[in-house]
Amino acid sequence: MDRICLLPVEETAADVLARAVAAGVRRVIDLSAASVTAGPHSIT
Repeated sequence: MDRICLLPVEETAADVLARAVAAGVRRVIDLSAASVTAGPHSIT
């Protein structure tokens, strides 16, 4: 595997990315969602 899709969570993103790079991942697709930072019920 040389690429991953990542929905980052601030507390773990750096560690997950470091592990992915160590495993040989060369491309990361950064997914995003307002619910990650605002909470799932904050979007109107």
